[in-house]
Amino acid sequence: MNYFNSGSYDLAHQEFSRIIQYKDSELFIERCKQLSEEKRKEGIYNTAISKIEFVFSNAKETIDESSFKTGINLLKDIIDFKDSQERISKYEKSLVDLKEKI
Repeated sequence: MNYFNSGSYDLAHQEFSRIIQYKDSELFIERCKQLSEEKRKEGIYNTAISKIEFVFSNAKETIDESSFKTGINLLKDIIDFKDSQERISKYEKSLVDLKEKI
């Protein structure tokens, strides 16, 4: 349970798998899988937002479209997570607006 409570879901999954017959280990295994996936997507989401926001905050004369596209592609990889779809639309519109200003 220590791994589970500390957010180390992959390690918790391994531990619960060793005691599969014990009480509700199977339920914890499933919950570990869900939480691990959510944690993975959260990391991708945060990386994507950081990349895109960095592009906008540093766009004085040029735009780092490569980093922008990388961030957008990361959001597309997790399109069903949080507001990824809305952010893609927002950022793509903002990019068009920014290009008109530069």
